Amino acid sequence: MRFLAFLLLAAATLTLHSVVAPRLTVLDVRPDLVLVVAVFLSVHSRRSWGLWSGALLGLGCDVLSAERPGLFTLSYGAVGVFAFSLRDFIFVYHALVQAALTFCCAAAVHAGWWSYRMMAYPQGVGGVGQELRLAGGAALYAALLAPLVHYVLLKLWKPLGLPAPRYRATAR
Repeated sequence: MRFLAFLLLAAATLTLHSVVAPRLTVLDVRPDLVLVVAVFLSVHSRRSWGLWSGALLGLGCDVLSAERPGLFTLSYGAVGVFAFSLRDFIFVYHALVQAALTFCCAAAVHAGWWSYRMMAYPQGVGGVGQELRLAGGAALYAALLAPLVHYVLLKLWKPLGLPAPRYRATAR
């Protein structure tokens, strides 16, 4: 992956995540576009970019957020390592696999954030039912967006500097 292409993709992702995602809120659940792009880059980039792309996107989230520094870097970095470690064992071009992988990563990240909030702010955390609804809803929302985002970004494989997709549908 080209560095300039990564910077442009990261800037576009972080902008969409902070400007457009709040307007796509459904039942108090926002889509996690950064997580979806982190999963995409982890399974489709070359080795070094696949491992570091999640952490670099998380660093961008840390810069834009009011949360304690490092929370998003660690979370999305763990997502990148997890998705990268699975990419040789799954068929990453199928929409159900993309959705399932994104759902698992999002569920783990939101469970980690909920644990962090329980330890850091014990009085300010909602009930377990509400947190499960929000975490499950966010994971489901990200999983539903994943095939669309993967499809769009796979169409841009050449400008992004990604390896050529191994399997391409041919229109006849």
